[in-house]
Amino acid sequence: MWKVASHRVKEWLKYQKQSKTKYYLHSPFVFEFHTKVLEANFLGLNNIEAQRKNYLANKFAVVIEDKGAKSGVYTTSVSYLAKNASTPHYYGKILHAWIKQHNPHYIIELGTSLGFGTAYMAAAKPDLDIVTIDASAAVQSYAMQLHADLGFKNITYVNDNFDSALPNLLLDMPRIDFVYIDGNHTEEATLRYFDLLKPNCNENSVLVFDDIYWSEGMTNAWNKIKADQSVSLTIDLYRMGWVFFRKEKIAKENFVLRY
Repeated sequence: MWKVASHRVKEWLKYQKQSKTKYYLHSPFVFEFHTKVLEANFLGLNNIEAQRKNYLANKFAVVIEDKGAKSGVYTTSVSYLAKNASTPHYYGKILHAWIKQHNPHYIIELGTSLGFGTAYMAAAKPDLDIVTIDASAAVQSYAMQLHADLGFKNITYVNDNFDSALPNLLLDMPRIDFVYIDGNHTEEATLRYFDLLKPNCNENSVLVFDDIYWSEGMTNAWNKIKADQSVSLTIDLYRMGWVFFRKEKIAKENFVLRY
């Protein structure tokens, strides 16, 4: 645990030193990302945060069969997951703003958890086709209830592990527009999912990796993804790493943005 904490502190200090504000950006695309996505503010999302308060107060126990980085069966509470494992408003609104601005249709989420990240994406447009995958039926049931309470009808749920569900899903999905990877935080799994997704990506596809500095393994995976020849541009927000395959880019660029 000490080693993990030390790694996160080291990477946070490096991020603080390297990250740039919009005033230092020479890329029009990344400048627009900063002004229209990072700086976006949507008041209509307050209903999601109102529901989060209910989940933070929910002390019911949940038994989870974790097939990811923690690997095992353990008991936690809804409130703990809401506080420690759910996509916070600060980052959920980025997902929402990107989808609102760029109109992706086919969206995959690896790691439903309590469904707050899913909710921010689903709230962007009613006609999205979102498929969210999670191995824990117990946790995903809370996400389904959250989305029902919020009135979302554009979400399909898959209760399975990523390695089984993702290949089959990719066979059926016409194309990949947007993928949010927020589960199984190991280097090997993250690179495996990237390799599965990459052949199905086009120049408009976007992959978002959560917790890229969660551990040394996750950071290693992020650095290997950045170096991949198919990737033309990346944006590092410390917690999230955004990956683009834009064909018009002449030289690969990796941006670290202050957020």
